Amino acid sequence: MKIVLIFFFLFGLSQAKVFTRCDLAKELVAKGIPRADLENWVCLIEAQSGSNTALKTGPTKNNNYGHGIFQIYDTFWCKTGSAGGDCNIKCEDLRNDDITDDIQCALMIKQRHGYDAWYGWKDMCKNQPLPSINNYGHGIFQIYDTFWCKTGSAGGDCNIKCEDLQ
Repeated sequence: MKIVLIFFFLFGLSQAKVFTRCDLAKELVAKGIPRADLENWVCLIEAQSGSNTALKTGPTKNNNYGHGIFQIYDTFWCKTGSAGGDCNIKCEDLRNDDITDDIQCALMIKQRHGYDAWYGWKDMCKNQPLPSINNYGHGIFQIYDTFWCKTGSAGGDCNIKCEDLQ
């Protein structure tokens, strides 16, 4: 019995991730979020979920729950137990560490309603200074472009292109 409990405890831990701002930005870009929109998405995610992929909140006064890193509500967008809603996804799938499907659903929500669909974005990001995500770590040693390298051409204190560190 103890072994089964330990397995479920460890399996549950492997399903969640809390992103750092830098890792979140890299993941969003890798999954197709345009760099021009990155600061809004990072701000939205930090405001909605604290960058926690496993977060489930609720119920709201309408008995709805928010799921995952974008806090996508089961009102219209997902369905508990089986794929459904406008995003045709299980709500549970929005609470694992693979945010590919979360991003696709969030992009659909944004296309229909803009960032205003998220109260966290309206309260914390709209008409506010957005988080700085311009400094990226590059390569195995995570050398930051603030001082050491330059994106696009040789530069920085090391006089190298950041892309050459990948």
